[in-house]
Amino acid sequence: MPGASIFLIVVHLHIFRGLYHASYSSPRELVWCLGVVILLLMIITAFIGYVLPWGQKNVFRIECHAANNIHFTLETYTLKHAEISNAVSESQAAGKA
Repeated sequence: MPGASIFLIVVHLHIFRGLYHASYSSPRELVWCLGVVILLLMIITAFIGYVLPWGQKNVFRIECHAANNIHFTLETYTLKHAEISNAVSESQAAGKA
């Protein structure tokens, strides 16, 4: 189990201990609220640390395949455009005849 996961488990145990002993009651409400803010920041940091490498892999894949996708899209568009142009010119030629 990675160290970050163990750290988050210990933090959650600490919070449950505070709930059990009612540490959120007067006169420590501000301390409890600051603890909850710190917990949320730690969870966000853990999430970003997990997602960041995943995002880099996807960016690399997109960079590698972007040229092929753009070429395919342009080729398809120009072929469709040529087919439509031919059909229009054929219908115009048939109308004049």
